[in-house]
Amino acid sequence: MAVVEQGARANQFRAGVAPVSSGAPLGAVEVATIVLVAEPDLTVTFREMEPARDGRWQVQPAPNAATAMTLLGSLPNVDALVVQSGVGGSLEEMLEQARRRSPHTARIVLADPADRELALRVDGLIHQHLPRPVDLEQLAELIEHIRSASSVHLRDPIKTLVGQIDRLPTPPTMFQRLTSMLDDPDWSIVALAREISEDVGLTGEMLKLVNSSFYGLSEHVASTERAIALLGIDMTRFVVLSNGVFQRSAGFETWIDLDRLANRSQRVALMARVLAHRDGQSLDAVASAYLVGIVSEIGLLVMARLPDIPPSIAAPVNVSTYLGAERAVFGGDRFEVGAHLLSTWGFDEAVIDAVQRQSSGGPIETTGLDWYLAAARHLVIDLSMDPAELVVDRTVDEVVQQALRAFAASMNDDVAV
Repeated sequence: MAVVEQGARANQFRAGVAPVSSGAPLGAVEVATIVLVAEPDLTVTFREMEPARDGRWQVQPAPNAATAMTLLGSLPNVDALVVQSGVGGSLEEMLEQARRRSPHTARIVLADPADRELALRVDGLIHQHLPRPVDLEQLAELIEHIRSASSVHLRDPIKTLVGQIDRLPTPPTMFQRLTSMLDDPDWSIVALAREISEDVGLTGEMLKLVNSSFYGLSEHVASTERAIALLGIDMTRFVVLSNGVFQRSAGFETWIDLDRLANRSQRVALMARVLAHRDGQSLDAVASAYLVGIVSEIGLLVMARLPDIPPSIAAPVNVSTYLGAERAVFGGDRFEVGAHLLSTWGFDEAVIDAVQRQSSGGPIETTGLDWYLAAARHLVIDLSMDPAELVVDRTVDEVVQQALRAFAASMNDDVAV
């Protein structure tokens, strides 16, 4: 396969990923409508950014919750509700009203990161929490992700489905802390290692991975600092994400098998990583392949929180790969739902696109994240291959190549591996 071209570093403020060709055009640009509940100075400054966005934004200021709700009810579409804590009335009440009135609208809160009490109160009601003082460029990047992802990938019923959940999944706390630390130009591996070492289970997972056959080290690694150095920063963060995103949490234990989902996602991630590595991709691209495998079925965490879905009807989703059944029961499938959730988390478009394309099907060029994800899922789920076998036993190489050629041909007769 052709080596993926690596351009400038993609946006990293929340998720971070090396830019990789998605194999699909991004489509037409649409205007994002933003309802902003904030102090006058922030409102003025944010609105002054509109011209630089070439007409892609329309900011509607709202001095209080009542005005914000009126706008949500009267405007044909609102992509994001941005609320500065302490402005406009009760934050929780405003968010709850927004969830009911306009569930497809992304809910973003600007608040002091040290206010843990507030964070606990709004946890599950918001799609994204950005720290104060507000980094306007960071906020702008997040809105761009939501705007572009919504205009390209998602049907409105999917956005509504995600928005109506009473408690949304949120990025793991450790993942967010590491992301925040990496935003500091003075970050260090020592500081990252100290933070990670506070979590014994996570430390064990990192050491387990770095000492596995994937790295083929001659010496055993016992230091968290050494593990971070060998894994790389992106891979470290994505392992942290993997460790935290499938933690059992109130709200989706009714029917989802988290252990099965975590195991399947991790095996797919490792297989995608192996395939990218075998193609001679950069360390960043290899880490990105691992990431897209981890988050590929994250939409199930949302679907499992939908009310009024009997477990007897929903539980077969744990083992089924038939997306038609999911669409009939839930109104969308795991990949559509996951793509929207990832857009509200601020993940890069290449990751969102790779996940969404698992739903749409159709031809996939064997040069991007969507191919690595589709191929990894085929090898792991359909053919029950162990990614470790591809590393320790080179005799299976031809078997894998034959499987990939057949899989590519089944998706597009004109694509050659």
